Amino acid sequence: MRFGVYLPTFAWRDLGFDQAARVKEFARKAEDLGFDALWVAEHFLEAPGLYGTVWMSPLLCLAHAASVTTRIRLATGLLILPYYHPVTLAREIQTLWHLSGGRFVLGVGPGWDRHEFESLGMRLGERGRRTDEMIAALRMLLTRRDVSFAGRYYRFERVSIEPLLPRFPELWVGGGSKIQTGLSPDKPYIAPAVLARIASADGWLARAAGSQQMVKDDVQAIRAYLLPATDRTRPGHATLRPPELRSPREHDRP
Repeated sequence: MRFGVYLPTFAWRDLGFDQAARVKEFARKAEDLGFDALWVAEHFLEAPGLYGTVWMSPLLCLAHAASVTTRIRLATGLLILPYYHPVTLAREIQTLWHLSGGRFVLGVGPGWDRHEFESLGMRLGERGRRTDEMIAALRMLLTRRDVSFAGRYYRFERVSIEPLLPRFPELWVGGGSKIQTGLSPDKPYIAPAVLARIASADGWLARAAGSQQMVKDDVQAIRAYLLPATDRTRPGHATLRPPELRSPREHDRP
């Protein structure tokens, strides 16, 4: 069994240089103690009633941790894909991959906070389709040359992100059931589109906002979805297999 731990990347309102320096100290200590991976969260606006802080840039913090470690894996848990453009994000991932010696793990999700989406000029209802387009575009950009892509939200022609990666990073997908409240628009069940997204990934990040029983129900739903698909293949993928299942830690709250 392997254990990961979340980096303390909280950006409190009184964040000082001494607190920010703990990211490096924590990363060194986690590696010395034998942890398998360092994970980082992402939200750039506070959500009153859910969390009273935001988090520093996840990719910058992982690059910071990479500079003082040699073995431990560096994972986004999770990166909110609609907040990025596939071309610029591909370059950042390619850079972090090389700075870390190939230790990067890409954990992604669609996000949920309407305020954050509106601040970026997007509608919350676009998040799922944007996330799927981002994953499809990133898979091509990081492993192929002269890539063109024509989606509903992202379009580009003849782009090459050199040097190519030897393989697409290990992909973990977040999502699942949650306890329904007026603070979030999400439903208390796992959506079919999320099941499909998880099935194409290497691992699953359960939501920290669900109950223990909800997580168990999601596991059953994922397994049921995968059973009839085990002999099917998808473009660019090996035969589908159950993703590694991972229960959440309360990293979404300080």
